[in-house]
Amino acid sequence: GSISLTDGGDDAIDFSGTFTHEGSLTIQDFTDNGVQPSGGTLLVGSSATITVDNVDRGLTGLLLVNNGTIKIETTNSDAINTGGDCSNSGEITLSGVGSDGIDLESGSTFTNTGIIRILDANSQALEGGLFDQAASGALFIAGEITSVVQLAGGSELHPGSSPGCV
Repeated sequence: GSISLTDGGDDAIDFSGTFTHEGSLTIQDFTDNGVQPSGGTLLVGSSATITVDNVDRGLTGLLLVNNGTIKIETTNSDAINTGGDCSNSGEITLSGVGSDGIDLESGSTFTNTGIIRILDANSQALEGGLFDQAASGALFIAGEITSVVQLAGGSELHPGSSPGCV
């Protein structure tokens, strides 16, 4: 099914444990965070979509396992702020980010076998931790990287505007 959450003052979704999402979720116009678990894991199914727009932080303090489609637009702070190891085999698009695109917790790893587009971030596109991209992964990125980045042979890296410094 579909869920739309709009115009809120606190976090749109706050949970503990594991939240499995298999449908369509839209979060828009929240003064705090889109999704903020208390030490939880967000599992996004292969046919699921999450759209987050006009929030403080998009997805924060979580373990993310994405097999679907996540689109985060217009945040005041980080689009994705991890609470540990995360993975993506789906598609993630970040734009209009007020701070970091993906802010990895120190010592954590973000494994990408899908497609990630970080179109613009006012601070770092990738910050902290280890970004590990498999041969099947593609990273389209505009912005500074302070994460350690491992790119497997055959994976795709598409730096932003000229000169495309990465």
